Amino acid sequence: MFAEHNLTLDGSAPIEDVLKIVAARMESMVTGLLYLREGGGPRDLAPDSEAGVDYRGAAEVVGLLREMSSAPAVVRRLSTGG
Repeated sequence: MFAEHNLTLDGSAPIEDVLKIVAARMESMVTGLLYLREGGGPRDLAPDSEAGVDYRGAAEVVGLLREMSSAPAVVRRLSTGG
């Protein structure tokens, strides 16, 4: 997954880049779980109210993932007084 973005996990990759990749991949997975419940998506799935996650749950998880991916920049700004 990281090699696709020319990153290695040997300590040289910026944490922001790693978190953005992880958050984007997890957001994609949550979107897939939403499609399982609601139906549709790229595979035009039939709705299944017993599977996946509902819209509210998906929105909450995606919001947390977006906050996670921006956290290093926020910490850097706070630590430099900017």
